[in-house]
Amino acid sequence: MPDLTYAAVKASGRKGKLLTEQQLMELASQKDLKDLINKIRPNYQSLTNASPELVEFESILKDGFLKEADEFIKNTPEASDLLMLIKKQMQEGDVVELMKWHLGAIGEAQVKTPLKKYGKQDALKALKAMGYGEEADAAESVYKRHSVPALIDSVFVRGGLMRLAATLEKMKGNGEPLIGYLKLKIDIYNVFTIIRGLKNGIDPKAIEDVLLFNGGTLGRAELLEALKAGDQAKAFAYLEGKGVPKAETPRELEREYDRRIVSNLQSAYRDGYVEAGAVISYLELKSNEVKNLIRIANAIERGVDQKSLMQSYLS
Repeated sequence: MPDLTYAAVKASGRKGKLLTEQQLMELASQKDLKDLINKIRPNYQSLTNASPELVEFESILKDGFLKEADEFIKNTPEASDLLMLIKKQMQEGDVVELMKWHLGAIGEAQVKTPLKKYGKQDALKALKAMGYGEEADAAESVYKRHSVPALIDSVFVRGGLMRLAATLEKMKGNGEPLIGYLKLKIDIYNVFTIIRGLKNGIDPKAIEDVLLFNGGTLGRAELLEALKAGDQAKAFAYLEGKGVPKAETPRELEREYDRRIVSNLQSAYRDGYVEAGAVISYLELKSNEVKNLIRIANAIERGVDQKSLMQSYLS
C-alpha cells in the first residue's frame, strides 16, 4: 500500500476519535484543571501522570500534536511540505510570544514558552534559525509603526499563509485541487483580522497593514471597504454581503469556515489529489482540538464562565 494511501486511512480512522462540540462544552464546565485532565485522559493517554499545572498541560498537548504531525510527515514525503506548514501553526503561539518579548511588547513574567531559553537578546537569531526570519522582520517593522502587540500575532499567521501559497505554487498542477483550501484560509485570516481588530479598537490603518490582499476570494477594495465600516457589527454585515458566510456571532462564523475547510479537503481527496486531503483535514481538526483544550484550560484557570468561554474563546 502506498505511503500516502496508508496515511489517509490512518488519518480517517483518527478523525472519528476527535472530540465533538458537545464534549468540548462539557469540558468547559469543569471546575478546575484537575477535573479537566481527568475528563480527557481517555483521549489523551499522555496526560496520565500530568500534574494540574497549566504550563505542563499545554506542553504535553502541543508535544503530542507535534509528534503526531511528525509521524505523518515522515511517512508521507509526497505531502511533507504541506504537513510541515500545519505543524508550524501549532508553534506560532510560542514564536509569537518570544518575538513579543524581544520587542518589549510583553514582560519576562508573561513569557511562558520553552523558547524563553534563548533569551530576549538572542530571540531574533533563534527565530531566524527556526525559519521565521521573514515574519520576525515584518513583525518588528509593524510593531515599530503601530505599537500594537496583537499585530505581531497577525504577522506570523500571515507569514504561514504566504508559505502555503508558495508551496502550492511550486507544486504546479498537483497543487491546484488545494487552491480552494488556500482561499478559505486566507479569507478566514482577513475576515477575523478585520472584525477582531475593529472590536478591540485597533486603528483601521494598522489593521490594513497586516491584511493579505492576494489569494483569497475577497479583493483589496472589499477588505478596505469593510475596514471603513468602523466597527465590528457594520464590518460583519458588509462582509456577509460580499459572500462571507452568514452567522449570528464570530463563533458561528468560525464553525462554518471550519466546516467548509473540511468539506473542501474531502473534495480534494475524492477528486484525485491522492490522499493528502484526508491527512491535512485530520491534522487541521486535531490542531483545532488541541488549541481549544488549551483555551478551555486557560479560561478555567481564570474563572471564565462556560457561556462566555463557548462564545468567545473556542474556534
